[in-house]
Amino acid sequence: MHPCRVSTPKKPVATATEKKTPGTIMGEKIRARANNLSDTEREALMGDAMRIIYGSQGDAARAHRH
Repeated sequence: MHPCRVSTPKKPVATATEKKTPGTIMGEKIRARANNLSDTEREALMGDAMRIIYGSQGDAARAHRH
């Protein structure tokens, strides 16, 4: 094996005995509800989120400008 490719120890796997954080629990519930949204509902929520993030009433700015 090449000396630069020495394997590093892997991170320990989370066990079932670890307590879930409130954020993890909230995320699981939100993802479960989001999976049942229609395309128009999902698009409306994304638009609302972009207005909150960017603070404007118009379309959100695009990340890449060409």
